This record gives sequence, structure tokens and C-alpha cells, in this order.
Amino acid sequence: MRGLSYTGALRTPELSLVKKRLIVSAFARSRIEYGLAIAGHSATQLKCADSALKRLTGRCIGCRGTTLSNRLLGLVPAVSRQAQLRMTMFHRLDYQLLQPRTPQLVLRVYREAKAETRSRYGLMTRHCAFLRHLEAALPTHRHRQRLVVQRSRREWTAADDITSRVRASTAAIRALSWAGLDLKLLSLQLQDYKAAHPIAYLGGIEALTVARWMCNAIPGGQWPCPNCDGRYLVSMYHLVRCTDAVGLLGADYNAAAHLQFYQTAETAVDAMIMDLVPETQTLIELTRQDSMVVPSTLSSDAARLRERVSELALRPVNNPPDEGPVYLDATRQRRIKAIGRVLIQIVQRCGRGAGQYGRSGPGQYGRAGGPIDDHDDDHDEPADEPEVPEHRPGYDSAPTPALARLSGPPVLPPAR
Repeated sequence: MRGLSYTGALRTPELSLVKKRLIVSAFARSRIEYGLAIAGHSATQLKCADSALKRLTGRCIGCRGTTLSNRLLGLVPAVSRQAQLRMTMFHRLDYQLLQPRTPQLVLRVYREAKAETRSRYGLMTRHCAFLRHLEAALPTHRHRQRLVVQRSRREWTAADDITSRVRASTAAIRALSWAGLDLKLLSLQLQDYKAAHPIAYLGGIEALTVARWMCNAIPGGQWPCPNCDGRYLVSMYHLVRCTDAVGLLGADYNAAAHLQFYQTAETAVDAMIMDLVPETQTLIELTRQDSMVVPSTLSSDAARLRERVSELALRPVNNPPDEGPVYLDATRQRRIKAIGRVLIQIVQRCGRGAGQYGRSGPGQYGRAGGPIDDHDDDHDEPADEPEVPEHRPGYDSAPTPALARLSGPPVLPPAR
């Protein structure tokens, strides 16, 4: 990876983030995840693996790597990846035990380990939250599989039970991979748990700017806003309000999407980003299908038949139909580039170095500058008033236009 960093493959904006993810997966993730499904790893070791991936994804986007950058590129946490690899290994071994032939040594050891509660298998599955979620969701997925078996007019087999467990394990991974993380910007990413965001499929400075916004690299801190003459501290909400991002979007502003995600998205730009994910690929829709409960009893034969037909129509599949590749969708490409151009204009107006109170050089921050973190501060608190020297006739020259502007009434950002 050091050699790839020297070549600049992770820094160039011309490569899409998905292609950069392939580089990270081929040269770094393969080494980090070696033996993750079999050997025991402590929580500290798994966090170290996540930190290594965060550094690499941060290089791909051009910011400090965080959980947001891993989510954007579709790299699940090491805990979820370990559970996924282990459950996949168990399902394959269970399926091999069903084959009508003499089991090999590995299968015989696995069969004996399942029967012994104090074996390595028991230690791996005893305190796993993903397996507990799997067991809780297994009855629902078995019922759906029975509907499929009845429709095909065949008998229930052990392979059907393994199929139900595979779907239940997918539901457990999807539900718990990114759960419990106190990151507000994580709610903007509605793609599936292991899928990259549609923005990651496009190259160019516009798509990379939108990715930096989603990872809180824009603004990335707090300082007096140059566009407001330093009256307010910048934040994501203030940037959108101060520069009138809705007006900058123009015809690319989707009022219906803003209304749909109004309770989740705090700004119009966030709502436009959430609307980029196709409806058939959103995490909300997939979670709803995974948790759909099928009633077990019905009042009459006619109602039972209608319910069976409706549930078969709503039965989820492992791979939902795609609406088309993102890199071939001209409408979505135009919207991503429009959002990127708006964010570039926002940075030019309110970013560091844009005015008197912005960042003027490397390592020089405004008086309100602070460390970069994953949490956005939405309190548009007015900044401290800069000291304006008193004008004394005969001693000082006339006040400059900037000082005269500061001595007047406060300049407020426009309302939404």
C-alpha cells in the first residue's frame, strides 16, 4: 500500500471511489482479514483492523478516515465481517454434511464440535449477537420458505432449513452492521450494508466533493463565516442557509425528496443526497422486508389463499432487482454533478481562506477553529464581535470599508 500511495492512485479524483475500494480490498483488506473466520480475535484487534481501513478510505476521499468513509465505500466493520465469514463457513459445512457420501475429516470434526458445548464452535457462537439475531428471525424466514415449498408442491428438506438460515443470517448482518453508532451523518447513507453509495461510482471533483461533505470533511471544523463577516460560526446547516443552496441547485432541486426526508435530513443538500439511492436498494426497504411478519392463522380458506398470494408477491429475495448501474444513469449523474458544483461554491464562499476570518495558511485556523470530529454542530452561535478601534479625528485615518461594515447592524444569513 505504501507503493500505491507513492503513485497517487488513492489521491487522484479521476478514479471513482469504487475503483479505489478494489485497490484497498486487494492489497490491504485481504491481509487484514486473513484467518478472521477461524482464529479468535479480541475487540482491540478488531478495532485495529477498522482503524487500518479507515486510514485507507480517508486517503481515497482526501480527508481523515472515519466510520463514515468506510460506510460510503461499503466496507463493513471487522466485527460484522468476522460474523459474516463465520456464518458462511458454518452454512457451507452444514450443506456438505447433507451430501450422501462419507464425510471428510473436516466435516467429522465439525459435526463433533457442534455436539460438544465446550468446543471451539460453542465458544464462537455462544456470545455472538449476530447469531442471537439469526435465531430470533429464523422462524419468519422458515415460514416464508415453507410457502415456497408448498407452492412448488414438494416436501420440506434439510436444504430448505439451511436456505432459511442463510437468509436469516443476511438479515442479522444487515440489521446489526451499522447499528449502535452515534453518528448523525450515518443516516444519510441508505444503501445496503455492504454496498457503496451511488456517489462512489462516479469519478471527478464534483463526486469527490459530495463524498467529502458526507464524511464531514466539509466544513470539517468551526470558524467565523467569511460570507457573514464573521458573525456566525460555520456548520453544515449554516453553510446551506448562508449561501442559499436551494437557489444554487436551481432546476436540480427536488422539493418532493426534501419533503420525504425532511425528518431525517437537516438541509436540502442532505435530502438530495439521500434521494440518490434507488428505492429498491435502500437499507430501509431491505430492513422492512427482513422484519416482515407473516401471520400463521387465517379465518377461512379464501382468506388463507389471498394471504398466501400476497405474501409470495412480497417475499424478499437475496439480491433485489437493480434499477440500472449508476454510471449509466444520466439523470443521477447530472444530479450528483449539480450537488458537487453547489458544494464547491459553498466552500468558495464560506470555507477557510475565503475571507478575513477564514484560514489563511497551513496550520492557521480562525479563533473558533477546533478539532475535526464525526459530529456536526448545528448551533449557529454568533461569533465574538471583533474589536473595532475607535476612530479619533486627527490621529487615525478614516475607517476601512471592512471595519465600517462590522460596525453596522449584524448581517444575518437568509432564511430557508
